[in-house]
Amino acid sequence: MIRRNQTKYLLAPQSEFYDSMGAHWKPFIMFNDGSNIRSRYCNTDKDGLRYNNYNDKINISNSIFEQELDQNKKNAIITGGSLAFGEAATSDSKTIASFLSRESNYNFINLAGRGFTGYQEIITFMSHINKIKNIKKVIIFSGLNDLVLSKYIKNYDEVYGPIYGYDKFIAKMKEAAGWKKQVFKFIFGKFFDSNTNWNEINALTWRKELFKKKKEINKIIDNDEKLEKTLDRNLMIWSTISKGMNLSIDYVLQPTSIWQEKILSNEEEKIFKEADNRKFSEIKKIYKSVTLDKYNYLKKLLQSLTKKYNINFIDCNAVLKNKYLKDYIYVDRVHMNDVGFQLISQELIRNLSLNTK
Repeated sequence: MIRRNQTKYLLAPQSEFYDSMGAHWKPFIMFNDGSNIRSRYCNTDKDGLRYNNYNDKINISNSIFEQELDQNKKNAIITGGSLAFGEAATSDSKTIASFLSRESNYNFINLAGRGFTGYQEIITFMSHINKIKNIKKVIIFSGLNDLVLSKYIKNYDEVYGPIYGYDKFIAKMKEAAGWKKQVFKFIFGKFFDSNTNWNEINALTWRKELFKKKKEINKIIDNDEKLEKTLDRNLMIWSTISKGMNLSIDYVLQPTSIWQEKILSNEEEKIFKEADNRKFSEIKKIYKSVTLDKYNYLKKLLQSLTKKYNINFIDCNAVLKNKYLKDYIYVDRVHMNDVGFQLISQELIRNLSLNTK
């Protein structure tokens, strides 16, 4: 049988492991990477957070916050989505956080999670704030998921913003709870709308709930205004954190091969061609939002908002645009290999002055 990503797995064999990782439910952030993963490619602690350099001496019940840190360095956090997490790295020691910890004057703790939006990044940081000691800096390596999901997810909560798997969560919440409601749904369910929320039905309200006129909620959801409000809220929170904890925050717009306008290497060309030839691929829908027009819009929006909240901003796409154009650094259009992670780390050290005393 031909594997779906045969070329990708041949050129970047670690990708097959990451594609199989899946997600695990967590309170408040809704999902996270698995706890206590042990593999040659990726290792996580009891909370699903990734080690910088796991070794067998670390007990599996431990937390990444219990790792020994270089006492001669300041402490910092990197947060973001899958790129910051280190998806497609061949080991924990090849992520951006690991490279930065070795090559800069900071110990970087990795709080990123695959698929995270900006608000999930904040929740994760706040959930572990009591474990973070003497933190001096936060790098938010993000932007893509907030943009893509605002275009890709049809329905989402306007206040909290879109997340991956939103429809699955909503469908589960609408399932009938308790045997009486399950029997009621079994008998009458086929006569009513598939979107009926059976948990809202009880002996007093069943007529009203089943026969009420359905209102169209969030009919016009794909618009820039909601994204702008979400990003404004997120950066306001980070600004408050910065002032309250007396730490510096850098927002780095993450790179993609499209936004970087990269000249493809032979390996990248083969991988991307295989992906483009797959039929009915969900990834194709996602890439419709990763265009140069949307990148320019997002960049201008982030420049404006970070200036408003006095947060330093750099665009990693602009940094990489005239460099490394022919190197093999992408394993798909948005995820990198070890070479790409190291190049990003070197540029962050240079552009954020991470080696200054």
